[in-house]
Amino acid sequence: MAGYFSEYGKVPTRSGEICYLAVAATEPAGKPLRTCAKVEVCLELTDPSDLEVLREHGLAGMRRRRIARLTRQARIQGALLTIEDLAFIVTSSTATIKRDIAWLRSAGEQVPTRGQIRDIGPGVSHKTEIVQLWLWGYQFTDIETRTGHSETSIMRYLQDFKQVAALYARNATTPEIRAATGRSARVISEYVALYERARREFPAAPRLRDLLDPAKAKKGANL
Repeated sequence: MAGYFSEYGKVPTRSGEICYLAVAATEPAGKPLRTCAKVEVCLELTDPSDLEVLREHGLAGMRRRRIARLTRQARIQGALLTIEDLAFIVTSSTATIKRDIAWLRSAGEQVPTRGQIRDIGPGVSHKTEIVQLWLWGYQFTDIETRTGHSETSIMRYLQDFKQVAALYARNATTPEIRAATGRSARVISEYVALYERARREFPAAPRLRDLLDPAKAKKGANL
């Protein structure tokens, strides 16, 4: 009984908070939701600041704020919400949720849903997972809490990824990248796959451009 309540016995701790059973972030893509492991998370359905957003941006603005907040809170707690989860929680249609998420991502907001963030493949390394979290907008403190790795380690993984991605962007082959960086073929393959995915899903991964060309990114921000 103690084990059961430690895993499933979460209760809301303050007004506006709910507990929800969501798909574990570790579950691979393509696995049927009914067979996926679930994680109980505490989510802030309402926040005092929502009222100000409602007054300034209307119901759609408040709903988008909630969507962004709910998905990030679930991700930090080891779960990923689906479009259907969000539609149920905020009592809206899936079509509306999809439009809201598209709007948020076009505005540079991070909305980590199960359809967006998932493992690149079986056996993905912790290095790739950490770089992925950073590219998709997570702060160092959040990554440290989730993975147990120090800021120094995270910085080292980002530097390795930057080297691999820069060489790959210049059409270097895997053997050439291995010779230049000393990284294994497996890590290089994962970093290349992550680089391509981040390019496809930009601006969902807004930090890719900053990492590879910080001078250009800074210049663009000043225009």
